[in-house]
Amino acid sequence: MATSTFRQALLNRFSRNDSAPGGARDQQTPDPRHSHRHGRRFGHCVALPELTRPALADTGPYDGEGLRIGSFTTEYADRPLGLDASRPRLSWTLHSGARGQRQTAYQVRVATSGARLRCPDVWDSGKRKSGQSVLVPYDGPALRPRTRYHWSVRAWDKDGRPSPWSEPTWWETGLGRQSERDAQWVTAPAALVAPPSVEDAAWVWFPEAGGTDRAPAATRWFRGAFEVSGEVGRAELVIAADDGFTAWVDGRRATAREAVSVQKSWSRPARADVTELVRAGRNVLAVSARNAEAGPAGLSPYWR
Repeated sequence: MATSTFRQALLNRFSRNDSAPGGARDQQTPDPRHSHRHGRRFGHCVALPELTRPALADTGPYDGEGLRIGSFTTEYADRPLGLDASRPRLSWTLHSGARGQRQTAYQVRVATSGARLRCPDVWDSGKRKSGQSVLVPYDGPALRPRTRYHWSVRAWDKDGRPSPWSEPTWWETGLGRQSERDAQWVTAPAALVAPPSVEDAAWVWFPEAGGTDRAPAATRWFRGAFEVSGEVGRAELVIAADDGFTAWVDGRRATAREAVSVQKSWSRPARADVTELVRAGRNVLAVSARNAEAGPAGLSPYWR
């Protein structure tokens, strides 16, 4: 059934007189504003059942001389999701075919569905005298979390003529306060993601003239061989340097870290999966280590 036909049939149901045989009237005509049988009462209007299209008040066709609502946003966004603002700010653009037109008042309606905007179940600002059309704060009841709110607006021009209602748009609230969230954070165990400890690390360095505590800012090279018996299932190189390094296994680059003294990277060893680089038999590990500034220097590589 078309919207207009359904609407007329419903109004006829409330407005006809129920008469007894012979024309004697035995029942008073009900006032549709006070009926709860076919809708809910909000102030002075009745919310009709949801229709297939949003049912807004009919203000007549747009004549081109007055105002027309163009685009609109909620908190600078078009139909935002997960909005946590308690009073979202609504904005809309105005269009007119006449020079010098301006907004003198507006009316905003907010509902839980587009079909309820005729008689909103959340908030109706009523006609408010104002030229503001940017960042107009929502001023209705507290918003529920994880809820989609539909809204529409109309504006009055300088001659007091209302525009047609805008097409409905919406915003959706976020999770709300922490106490309203039922999700729990998950993460990997610390033992799997934490960097290896350097408390028991064995440090080596080039024999400097002033000792490793007073090493110059320079690059030193290290090379060592090791034997692997049997098939390699998994191999990991753990290496730290004060300050940076590049490591190779049998001439193939394994891992590297830039030498930046202020980062104290020596306290956070790097881990590199070198399973594909290590083979059964003799292997060679080569490291280019750089001390970024004069002072303590060291290198600590080990396998696991």
